[in-house]
Amino acid sequence: MRIRSFILQPLLAGLPLAAAMSGAAHAQFVGDAFFVEPSVTAAPGGEGAVQVAVFAGTQAVGAAQVTVTYDPKALEVLGVDPVEAGRITTAMQWRKEGNVLHIVMVNGASLSQPIGTVPLGKIRFKALGAVGETTELWAKAIEILKPNAEAIPPGLEALKGDVTVAASTTTTARIAARSMPSTEPSLVKRALGMRPAGGTVTLQVVDGAGQAQPVQVQIPPAAARRE
Repeated sequence: MRIRSFILQPLLAGLPLAAAMSGAAHAQFVGDAFFVEPSVTAAPGGEGAVQVAVFAGTQAVGAAQVTVTYDPKALEVLGVDPVEAGRITTAMQWRKEGNVLHIVMVNGASLSQPIGTVPLGKIRFKALGAVGETTELWAKAIEILKPNAEAIPPGLEALKGDVTVAASTTTTARIAARSMPSTEPSLVKRALGMRPAGGTVTLQVVDGAGQAQPVQVQIPPAAARRE
């Protein structure tokens, strides 16, 4: 279902608006949908969140639709919140169909922004798994439009995020301070599904005591852009 048929008329007529604006690029291909912080933790039965975005390069985004696929046996989706960031105000709506979330953003405020990394919404969830279990989410861009309704081709692949259940969780600031680098092949492979164009990803790895340990993984740059 495309953006124009997905959005309900009341949304465009003035339901609550969300703020969204471009952020730092995360080594994505133009047209990709992805998770801004792709590897997160939650306590057993506890709540967590992941933020989904699209990457538009230097092009402004007028509207975008993405899907997020997840395992409902591992995660209970509680809602999708508007992302408040910067001066550009956009409208956001979401709905759930089985194990798929549909999220739509419409920008009626600017013809020149947002550009780059464009956040669409923050997905709130409850972790249903046991300590040490990791479950995957997959974000896929369905349609991205410029403010003049010209299409930005969506990425061909779904990109991965994951949620690891840990006995204790770590704040983003502490993660950045404690992250240890790793070139372990399985971790590089795990990270590659999150940042196919290359870059650095911090993965959450549970140790023998059930504690989340942040591990920084450097992904080799892609040899060529995807067609």
